[in-house]
Amino acid sequence: MNPLASDFAKTTALVAGLVALAAVVLVACWLIRRTLLRVPRQYRQTSPSLVWLLFVPMVNLVWAFILAVRVPASIRAGLDAQGSSEGGDCGRGVGLAWAISWALAAALGVRGRFQESGLSPAGGWLGFGSVVLLVIFIVQSSAASKKLLAK
Repeated sequence: MNPLASDFAKTTALVAGLVALAAVVLVACWLIRRTLLRVPRQYRQTSPSLVWLLFVPMVNLVWAFILAVRVPASIRAGLDAQGSSEGGDCGRGVGLAWAISWALAAALGVRGRFQESGLSPAGGWLGFGSVVLLVIFIVQSSAASKKLLAK
């Protein structure tokens, strides 16, 4: 195979992957922000506008952990103030699993770039798993926040 064509294919795949990741993060940020907006202001442990920090490279690895703890805690505080015992952990457990898998996938992806073989397959599967966990986190936290509106 022509080495130039191989480099072009790798670059195209990388750009397509980055565009897809940006789209996923954009939708996730919008949905998490919408979830936080349902929580009364006095119970929010983070500002809905700070969700967009997930777009900042390297900061997003730490911010995922902060969101995974503060979004469910905000919802829980709102539910507790209403006297509701519904909502469970409001997505905290799966949120932390998402943040951990997100950080590990990023670490394996960076490690794979410095190896001759390219990206780590484990990092790719872990990245896919982190997106699945992110979706579950959003669904659980959103469902719990809708209970705030029902009261």
